[in-house]
Amino acid sequence: MIYLSKGIVKENSTEHLLQVARCGQEYSLSGEQAVLWLNGRFGFSEVKTESEKRTLKHLARMGLAETEQKILMWQDTESSHSVFAARQSMQNQRFF
Repeated sequence: MIYLSKGIVKENSTEHLLQVARCGQEYSLSGEQAVLWLNGRFGFSEVKTESEKRTLKHLARMGLAETEQKILMWQDTESSHSVFAARQSMQNQRFF
């Protein structure tokens, strides 16, 4: 399962306790949560074990990650909007 992390690291974070802010909320992450969040911070990352999948689902419920399913749904929605916009644009043009 691939994912992206959401939020920003706060200044008071340490190597043992990661402080993350998102939408006015602050979260403290440690252990596997912190490792997974950092791995998805700058690009797509992938979980491999069942334990990582459970942890990722928890991060997603907290609003700190977007999972593969939501990312693909967003891409499909964006593609649909692009096709619709192109069709609308073509309908308004006159060809000689």
